[in-house]
Amino acid sequence: MIRGDFGESMWFKKPALEVILETIPATVQLMALSMLLAAILGIALGTICALRRGSLLDLSFMTFAVFGQSMPSFWLGVMLILLFAVRLHWLPASGRGGWQHLV
Repeated sequence: MIRGDFGESMWFKKPALEVILETIPATVQLMALSMLLAAILGIALGTICALRRGSLLDLSFMTFAVFGQSMPSFWLGVMLILLFAVRLHWLPASGRGGWQHLV
């Protein structure tokens, strides 16, 4: 790895570094969109909660945030794929394409 040789991918039968570099654009796109969405929602909901401190809306947003932080993301991801891709057929389960794949 120090020499820059990651070996050969057993699945794709080509250099592993090449496989990694092919996925970087999709990873950056997904990361940028998720960070933007998290910042917008975080600032908006945080402002609402600060303005309505102690209200039912504040309590429900805080409860949702605590559950979101305490739930394992790998489990939540699988459950959301099962719900929206497998059961409801609203979104694709994998791949890269339009906005549905980013969701």
